[in-house]
Amino acid sequence: MTSSLLVMTKQAKGQVKKVTRHNDLIEAKMDLSTMQLRIFLGTVVQIKKEDVAFKPYQIVIKELLDDCGVKSNNWYETLREEAESLSEVKLKLPVENKKDFLYTNLFSSVRYRNNLGVLELSFDPALKPYLLQLKGNFTTYELQYVFPMKSQYSIRLYELLRQYATFGKRRFSLENLRYIFSLEDKYPNFADFKKRVIEPAKKECTKHSDITFSYKSVKQGRKVVALDFLITRKANSKDIEAQQKAIPIAHSDFVQELLDAGLSEQRVSEILDAYKKEDYLKFVWEKTKAQKPKKLDSFFLKALKDDYYQGNYAGLVAQKQKEQKKQELQKERKAVEQVQREFDIQFNAFYERSADRIEKETLSSRLEDKKEFESLLQEKIKKNPAWQISYDSYISGDMSLFRNFLVKKYGKEYEHSKEAYRKFIDKK
Repeated sequence: MTSSLLVMTKQAKGQVKKVTRHNDLIEAKMDLSTMQLRIFLGTVVQIKKEDVAFKPYQIVIKELLDDCGVKSNNWYETLREEAESLSEVKLKLPVENKKDFLYTNLFSSVRYRNNLGVLELSFDPALKPYLLQLKGNFTTYELQYVFPMKSQYSIRLYELLRQYATFGKRRFSLENLRYIFSLEDKYPNFADFKKRVIEPAKKECTKHSDITFSYKSVKQGRKVVALDFLITRKANSKDIEAQQKAIPIAHSDFVQELLDAGLSEQRVSEILDAYKKEDYLKFVWEKTKAQKPKKLDSFFLKALKDDYYQGNYAGLVAQKQKEQKKQELQKERKAVEQVQREFDIQFNAFYERSADRIEKETLSSRLEDKKEFESLLQEKIKKNPAWQISYDSYISGDMSLFRNFLVKKYGKEYEHSKEAYRKFIDKK
């Protein structure tokens, strides 16, 4: 390799080296050692924003070891072995809205140039959507924050939490973390997983990176099934200004869907702050998804900007308000009917008590009352023969009409009138 080629592999002195990867690649299952992960990240930082295709990337081994804080020359042989196994690393990545999966190698080739002290690596072409021309749903951080970390799990957990630094929190199921870290069969006891993976990562992130975090266990019964991480950016972080400009937003399934579609954290924050009503955003989101555009994130933003569905949403809101008003009226009507039913029960009970009292008070005039009542019925039968049925019921022993007659004859007004009774109890 010529000296000019060596120059291409080096960052300008003092220049910040930044790692930028699609979030799907960050969350992919990777079984890499710490040094292999450093090699991979050291290769990623060489990709430029304007690159449309991968190139052969070179890493100067001495520079790599210096950046990692490794001084021993014995590392050269170990590094050669690590590089050799890198070509065998495979990935499983989601595609087509995460319904399909892509299985691919991380590198298509890895060459060790012993005489030059250089590694020459070529990414698998299938990784282009995850490393080149990224427009959204990616995470960027400085390489200096992870290179000094001694545990590959510290680096991986930093990346996973760094994705959500704007939100300040993230929940991971223990099963998912084990999968991402390729630890399905290792540290089965949570206490060991915490001791070997989480706690070292917490210490190393606090010591070396731009974030710190705390976490709480989420249990089902006595079993730990997930971890809730609370993420804090350090006050001396170089991108603290960006953090202050970012609008804190609560993470939800809807927010995650927007991020998965390619919208950045900052853009999602701005959208939620500008529109306030998440219901409207969800409505527009579902409408744009139904159109099945090639670039869902871009179409969604244009639909918001140009008010594509404002009229539809206004009609929907009006319809919902109409339905809500209808439900409220039905609820009020049912409440009135219930009050009336309760009043009827109360009045009927009062009326029966009144009839009992009046019957006892008029025993001496029972025969006279009966004659008067029977005469009244005979007159009603002459006017309307249907009253014969009531008369026959009375003769058969049904005294309800006679009792009503007594209440109206001897009782107070409120004892035989619902309206009068209502006024009576209102006065009381």
